[in-house]
Amino acid sequence: MYSLFLPRKKILYIALLLALTLLFCCRQANDIQAGSQIEVFVERQKLDLDVNPLIQNGRTLIPARAVMEALGASVSWDREKRTVSIAGRGNNILLTVGSFQAQVNGQSVMLDTAVQLLDGRTMVPLRFISENLGYLVNWQDSPRAIYISARQSLEPLGIYHV
Repeated sequence: MYSLFLPRKKILYIALLLALTLLFCCRQANDIQAGSQIEVFVERQKLDLDVNPLIQNGRTLIPARAVMEALGASVSWDREKRTVSIAGRGNNILLTVGSFQAQVNGQSVMLDTAVQLLDGRTMVPLRFISENLGYLVNWQDSPRAIYISARQSLEPLGIYHV
């Protein structure tokens, strides 16, 4: 009687393994595809970025210098420590490549995704950085676009807050 249930268990195990594999592969493909099609707007002006934003683990990473300087923040890079410092609107943020931890005005804060290097650019979590500098971040699904704006000047654009 035991031998009758063994094939069923194997089939269920294989089906579960296949489902998990497909789920992982589809998620990775979606993240890569999303990263290549995202436009970024600061105060309604489109930015021309030399490295496209990417979505990883549901978080959008952007090239720090190009976007932050468009917001009026200053950005500095320490090659030896592999850290990026962003200062603007009275706030200072320190991030380290590969780390899930950041410093905001000297206080330690955990990130949902690590800071990365991509094509020589430091990719930082968009929402975390923008909101800690006092900006609103809005997402538009079609076409995929991110709108960053000062809190006091954001007008309804028919886009969704993410």
